[in-house]
Amino acid sequence: MDNYTSLCVLMLMKLKTELEPFDRLRLHKAALLLEVFSKRSCFKINDGQNVYSSVIDSLSQIIKQYQAEHNADTPNALNILLNTVDPRVKESYLRSIPYIIQCAGFINSISDNKTLTIASFVLNKLQQSGNNTAEQITKVFYQSGYSASEYIRKDIITTLINLEKSGVIIKEDTYSLVSTFKGVTDYKRLL
Repeated sequence: MDNYTSLCVLMLMKLKTELEPFDRLRLHKAALLLEVFSKRSCFKINDGQNVYSSVIDSLSQIIKQYQAEHNADTPNALNILLNTVDPRVKESYLRSIPYIIQCAGFINSISDNKTLTIASFVLNKLQQSGNNTAEQITKVFYQSGYSASEYIRKDIITTLINLEKSGVIIKEDTYSLVSTFKGVTDYKRLL
């Protein structure tokens, strides 16, 4: 495993251990939001029409294989890998832990997948394009392939309001990401 893959695998394993409950959708959204919270393109994924990223699925396969090879659950496999990687990978991983914990905490605070999908889309969109109105966000959400019958406009607006209340986004004339997220004081580079 090369250094970049090792770092990504370590980060996903840590996310997996922090997510409650853990499932495929939550892992994918957590990986996406880790990029938002850390302000780094860790996994180089994008929340477009596909709910699941092939990058995360590929890394998940590597994790499963690694766990099987070492007959270890996720926390033990993480420790085994951490003790065998290049010191620079280990250092980068350790610097990423506050972002991972913050991201998992945020994901864990959202109880339903519909809200999680909307919230991750909104945060990713705001990271990519800066300020947007509620109407712009709603329009792009539907243009990205999400169904208007499954995700009604009211759900999107409610999610925007709740993201603002949680301090993750701010609204002046338009919505935007806050410059720093609660619980994170240092935006060091992950890679």
